[in-house]
Amino acid sequence: YRCTVGTAEYTGPELQSAGSFANVTRTAEHDLFGLAVLVFQLLFAGRHPHAISGGPDIPTAIRTGATIIDNGEGIDFWRGPTPRHAGSELSGLLCRAFAIGAGARPDALEWSAALGRFTTALRACSRDDNHRYIAADGACPWCEFEHRFGMTVFRRRPPTFNASSVGACSVQPPSPSLTNIGTCCSR
Repeated sequence: YRCTVGTAEYTGPELQSAGSFANVTRTAEHDLFGLAVLVFQLLFAGRHPHAISGGPDIPTAIRTGATIIDNGEGIDFWRGPTPRHAGSELSGLLCRAFAIGAGARPDALEWSAALGRFTTALRACSRDDNHRYIAADGACPWCEFEHRFGMTVFRRRPPTFNASSVGACSVQPPSPSLTNIGTCCSR
């Protein structure tokens, strides 16, 4: 089955120059690139793996293989933690997924297993219970990012409301009056 449309941000480098998809037979390998982008975005607060500060646009970065994974050390300007903060297993899968000409992108089962192991390795930040990170990393990269750039990454959880602690309301709403019903619509 051929599909004539595609989204450049989720299309692998091998199809970036295809122009029209009308004559392209796509394979599961092509879909796995898009899956890897989605996994990356879920892990890194919506960031695209080819959105490089001061770099080319996303389709050009995909086509040329430019990705933030190339320099995955530390915190990239304005976007937060990098793939090294996801641990070595997920970092390796991300490298495989975005390498040009690799031909062996991780499939859904591989991602699922690795993400399962990743979640068991996460620990809660001692300073902000909205932050989770790999225990082996040391300091929380989300705290470092928030401190460095003065912005909150994750919205704070609202306080829990306990209705039983409020007590009865002393003000009663007015009773509806039959004489007022429907007067707003009559002319």
